[in-house]
Amino acid sequence: QSSIGSDPHNRVIVSSASNHAYETNPEGAGLPAEPINTRANTLAISEGEGVLGREATWDDFPNGRWGDARSPAYGEIDGYGVSLHMSVTQAVRLWGHPKSSEDISTLFIKHIRGELSAIPWSEEGLSPETNIIQEQLIELNTRGWWTVASQPAVNGVPSRDATFGWGPSHGFVFQKAFVELFLPAADWKVLSERLTGPEVEGTVCFYACNGNGDFATSDDSGGLVRTAVPASTNAVTWGVFP
Repeated sequence: QSSIGSDPHNRVIVSSASNHAYETNPEGAGLPAEPINTRANTLAISEGEGVLGREATWDDFPNGRWGDARSPAYGEIDGYGVSLHMSVTQAVRLWGHPKSSEDISTLFIKHIRGELSAIPWSEEGLSPETNIIQEQLIELNTRGWWTVASQPAVNGVPSRDATFGWGPSHGFVFQKAFVELFLPAADWKVLSERLTGPEVEGTVCFYACNGNGDFATSDDSGGLVRTAVPASTNAVTWGVFP
């Protein structure tokens, strides 16, 4: 059992002491461990903050639209913090000067269709797997629901598959379908009623937050359901390598 916080690395693990006179115990080696699945860690992961958040947003695995501008893959962070790695001239050439929500929707749709190389939340082109859900993404953005990350569902595809594969040979990869998006508050009110309805509840997991910091989730640990239970883990990409 680890004795060092919720950081997944640099843990002191003492499974069994071979020399009680000279070896430390877990309690004496560090601070008592805290649960990893807390609401604070869930928020940190969703925002890419802290150790858990940085690992969650690292681009190790190829997802259809997971090109977060905060990713370390884009280079070193400068003294002004994370920012777009392009000049103002390049940004204006790409996006112009949108003046309405319809203008912004058009930019997102162009990005999904491959007509625009980047948006502020994704500084790279889309992966081939996005073609599978392209029409659904276009429909969402036409509504003004601006999608910044997404992936289609995959069930046991060989790890060497040209589109979905990753990792060593002879493995199998899995993905849950997910989408990360911005949407108007009025639309969220309608959508949340659908997500918590009997037809969908228990099947779809969601996390939602607004500019005021209000947080809602289908997880029993917080948000819409205020019960004192640990947060659950919801993996969206994983692999099995026999």
